[in-house]
Amino acid sequence: MRRTVVKKTISLRPDVWEYVSSQAQGNASAFINEALSEYRRQQLHKAMVRGYQAMASDRRLAEDLILWDTTLLDGLGDEDNPSR
Repeated sequence: MRRTVVKKTISLRPDVWEYVSSQAQGNASAFINEALSEYRRQQLHKAMVRGYQAMASDRRLAEDLILWDTTLLDGLGDEDNPSR
């Protein structure tokens, strides 16, 4: 798989550049890409947690899930499962 690279010029404060330079081991682009990828993963994780919390606090959804669980426990599909 070929990765497309976008080259842009960005401005960093001197203290930020010093930190990047000291941590990057010679490849500032790779360091910044990895740092931003990790930040993006953290933001996604936070959004997922908020979403699950919202789902957990939704009583109507919980009631619907209980109804579906009951339906599925009712044996639906047992005759189609050859291992039973």
